[in-house]
Amino acid sequence: MPKRCRFGGLTKPNGNCTELDEDGLPVQCVGAWTPEKHDILQRYIAATRAVRAKFLPPEPGGAAFIDLFAGPGRARVRQTREVVDGSPLIALRHAEQAFSRVVLCEADGESAAALRRRTAKWAGRVVVELGDCNEAIDKLTSRIPPSGLNLALIDPFSLQALHFATVAKLAAFQRMDLIIFFPVWQIRRFLDVHRKMYGPWLTRALGTDEWEKVLRRSSDAPQLIPLFHRQLQTRFGYTAENTYSAPIRGDNRTALYHLVFASKHARGDRIWESVTRRGGGGQGRLF
Repeated sequence: MPKRCRFGGLTKPNGNCTELDEDGLPVQCVGAWTPEKHDILQRYIAATRAVRAKFLPPEPGGAAFIDLFAGPGRARVRQTREVVDGSPLIALRHAEQAFSRVVLCEADGESAAALRRRTAKWAGRVVVELGDCNEAIDKLTSRIPPSGLNLALIDPFSLQALHFATVAKLAAFQRMDLIIFFPVWQIRRFLDVHRKMYGPWLTRALGTDEWEKVLRRSSDAPQLIPLFHRQLQTRFGYTAENTYSAPIRGDNRTALYHLVFASKHARGDRIWESVTRRGGGGQGRLF
């Protein structure tokens, strides 16, 4: 049975509401926690804008924002009716001061078409790629300035869409900050029941089978995050594995995701910790 958005009608299989936005385009049906994660993203972009501006033309280098699961560009919060900008529009509203290129990927045709229309006024700065980001990653990385100060957002709907090989293509850039939504709640809920299925997904998401040593039961899921950091640190030169990962909580205050952040520069870590300490999910440390 299709899910129903209280204010948007039945939710389509692609996650969009059947009721369109006032601009006549589809919106994604999302939970009440979405504005919180968008607020953290917006504050991090704003806090790093001055640093990133040093790479913008006429200076060499460039600065790209990459969103691998971009959606239609707008979202309706199912609990409140509020329609909010998605991560692509959040980035583009900062683009003149923060990014020379915005690279977006969306696998669903309806959502990609809506995203193209919503981003049309930034046509000289934005690229929208239709397809599975894990299959299109080489095409996407070809759009990224190789010596730029770049930021990638990886926000998959589920664990099975998170591939470490894809993350690695981004991590190989000289300067690439990463914000990755790690689905802790999904692992906690389903691992013990579906371990044969989730085992290969975890190996693919983490780039190693070492998770078997730390994940004895589903409640250990948060301990996968230091392992993920360690993979980035040892393979690609990211900073230490104890960088704070902000929990994004659902209606019952259960952590649904952790925002895993990685930077190759200590300044990026300091800014991230400053952003996540005030408000949002940044209340105290988990690791």
